[in-house]
Amino acid sequence: GGVFHIEIKFTELYPTEPPTIRLFTPLTHPNVFGTTICLDMLNTNDRILYQGWTSGYTVQSVLLQLQSFLFEQPPKDSEEKIKEEVKKANEFKDLAVGHKGPLSPYPAFSTKEKDLDNFVLDMDDLELLEQEVVCFHTRLRLSKKETTLGAGITLSRLPRTGEIRSVNTTLDLISIQAYSRSGVRTSLSNEKFTHFMPLYFGLEKEKTIFLVEHAIGFLCKGSTKKFEPSQILEVLPKMILTLVVDITNEALHHSYKSIRMMIYVHRLFTLLLEKYPSLRDVMDGRLQKFIEKAESRIKDETPNIGDLLVYLTVSKKYKWDDLREAYLNEQLDRQVFWVLQELPQLEKADCPELEDAKVE
Repeated sequence: GGVFHIEIKFTELYPTEPPTIRLFTPLTHPNVFGTTICLDMLNTNDRILYQGWTSGYTVQSVLLQLQSFLFEQPPKDSEEKIKEEVKKANEFKDLAVGHKGPLSPYPAFSTKEKDLDNFVLDMDDLELLEQEVVCFHTRLRLSKKETTLGAGITLSRLPRTGEIRSVNTTLDLISIQAYSRSGVRTSLSNEKFTHFMPLYFGLEKEKTIFLVEHAIGFLCKGSTKKFEPSQILEVLPKMILTLVVDITNEALHHSYKSIRMMIYVHRLFTLLLEKYPSLRDVMDGRLQKFIEKAESRIKDETPNIGDLLVYLTVSKKYKWDDLREAYLNEQLDRQVFWVLQELPQLEKADCPELEDAKVE
């Protein structure tokens, strides 16, 4: 091992901007140019998904990445040169800062079970959960009374009507302080978002409802003062549905985070229904019309049939068995429309065996 002289500078813009790192110990490495270290995690030129710098990186993250960088297996033709550089580094002295080699021996680390009793931190489930319920930018936790945690969201609207088509929700929690004061608009994975939606974690119910109503009013009408209870059904079901799509499309770890975020959003949905129980009647009415009346299943009457699935999760009157046949038939009809857009030749295909087919 060797002593590496590294300078890490954190500016006032951290964590929005990364620190600068300079290596003053000569080191043969393909990603070291003079005193400059090229690390992908420090890149801010292109905010690419899952690449470059993100404000969620902590000082520990930087040091671990730097450690991994320095411990990389060197090329075979550089081994002797690196050994010489390490030897010189260990002999380096800088009396101005009290830095001199060689390295002192590392203290022994005991791994005996009797020594671990006070070493291992014992946490219950609630304490462990609190470790995860934290703003990725400010590191604020729910234990701080002034903290409001939520998610970054982005809306997609139908060009013809302007209605909300989908609501994409980032999977990392962010505080209202990071959104409003620091102007954070990218997630931990560098996914961009435009709005903030507070979430409910069982604390400060009235405050959460107040902030959510303002957020929904702004999303639907462009003003925090124009909230109407009916707008809840324009936003929350779309958030849940988009997360369901993420769960089915993404990798395991991403899906786990999607499931957790979906639970947060669904809990918020049920909280709002507690305050506005009449919305349950509205949803049950839409389910009833769709189930009983074929004319209510057309696109103009039910633009997004996926919303009905969300209604089922909170309905006390209807279950999947009640909706299944009508829903699947209409879903297949709508899928046929899009297939014909791509393959119009199928419209004239002779398939009489499919004309009277029913969904079982």
